[in-house]
Amino acid sequence: MASPSFANSFAQGNVSLQSWASGVSQFEQVAAPLASELLATLEQEHTREVVTLYEEQVQLREELRRVVDLMEQEVLPRERQLHNMFEQLNAAFHSSAENMRRQHEASKRTK
Repeated sequence: MASPSFANSFAQGNVSLQSWASGVSQFEQVAAPLASELLATLEQEHTREVVTLYEEQVQLREELRRVVDLMEQEVLPRERQLHNMFEQLNAAFHSSAENMRRQHEASKRTK
């Protein structure tokens, strides 16, 4: 790679175009394999990351399916059962409260 003094010499006209082109050619010779290596490394990293993300997505979907199955088979039936129990308790409470009110009114009349 050309040094800063080489660039200054070229800018002042002290270096010929051939020597400048020679420096560029050397740079290209050194940079080309490095660029290929960098590109290959980036491609491998990208592929690894895409595969990792895909596998994570598959795992998350499986977990969601498992949770949905659990909700449908375990949680929702239990919630329905609890809901029915609360409705029955509420009806029993209202019935007993109504009976107590009637008995209280009847006891007031007999006094």
